[in-house]
Amino acid sequence: MAIQEQNAGGTTLTLDDWRRMHTVAAQVRTLEPWLWMEESDIFGVQDTQSNVTLFVSVMGALGEHFAVAVYPGAGELARQRQLANIPDDLRADLFFDIRHAQVAFDKKSDLHPKEKAIVKQLGIVHKGGHAWPCFQSFRPGLFPWLADAEEARWLLLAMEQLLVLAPRIEHNPAMLLSATDQDAILVRSPDAAAPGGWREEFRAFPPPTHRVQVTVPPELVGTVHALPQSDLHIEADVFPMTMPIGQPGERPQLPYTLLLVDSASLFILGFKMLSVQSSVETMWLEAPTRLLEILAKCGQRPTSITVQTPWLGAMLEALCRELGIALRSGPLHALTQVRQDMERMMMR
Repeated sequence: MAIQEQNAGGTTLTLDDWRRMHTVAAQVRTLEPWLWMEESDIFGVQDTQSNVTLFVSVMGALGEHFAVAVYPGAGELARQRQLANIPDDLRADLFFDIRHAQVAFDKKSDLHPKEKAIVKQLGIVHKGGHAWPCFQSFRPGLFPWLADAEEARWLLLAMEQLLVLAPRIEHNPAMLLSATDQDAILVRSPDAAAPGGWREEFRAFPPPTHRVQVTVPPELVGTVHALPQSDLHIEADVFPMTMPIGQPGERPQLPYTLLLVDSASLFILGFKMLSVQSSVETMWLEAPTRLLEILAKCGQRPTSITVQTPWLGAMLEALCRELGIALRSGPLHALTQVRQDMERMMMR
């Protein structure tokens, strides 16, 4: 019996599939690998169906969020690693830019409604604190949701390999470290020479390079360049809004907001809603044009713009240089206060 709509790959998850997922997840919960593994202790698993390397990370060392996360491909791995070097106040926002799947262990009330229906049909009971596995999907531009069939397969594969590797890592933490390349990652893949067996090797996964060309309407640049330059110092940021957009029962979109605030008065100069279409990078490319539209409407060319999100600074660098606007990087004290006020109003 299928319990999920057919996904893009044409596969469905049956009750037997979900029973296996819960069985393996319960074994991971009993093992508690987060007692000796850090989130940075990452290993790879080769997915032969998609030919993508899945990177597995264990969360829970801090005793707050217990989960196994799977990042598909070197690009998502690079984004995950970048989070370690980002201030805490930015980390939560940039987390939503990373495509991945998680099996998180929490309360039954945290399960997706479909998961509640599934465990009821299966008659499954998980006992203890943080015992119920939630199989979650995270995709840029979309709210967290129930994992689809492909993501569920990733999670099952990751958990099965974690059950093999975690006890070995407990006894030998250095086994995840390459003797010749500190950036290389241990990858397990099916052994063609021994059906049913697995082989291990260290592989290097350099971050993919994204060459993007920022283009803005020349007439809009000219309009803003002709504006009188005032002693206006702006703070700018793009961040996800906790405001679902979509039809009931469907996965809602996660909209983003480009916000411009006067750093001295906390006056909102303007904001634009952005959305992720084909990729998060396409949204990045939209931000400079929307920023120019706000400045044109305000009728002032600021002296400086301060940002703290790395990608936004990269998108605005050449444009600010052309417009004679100083681009600065630093904390956004005024914008943070305005954003908090906006979010409080939305939650009323």
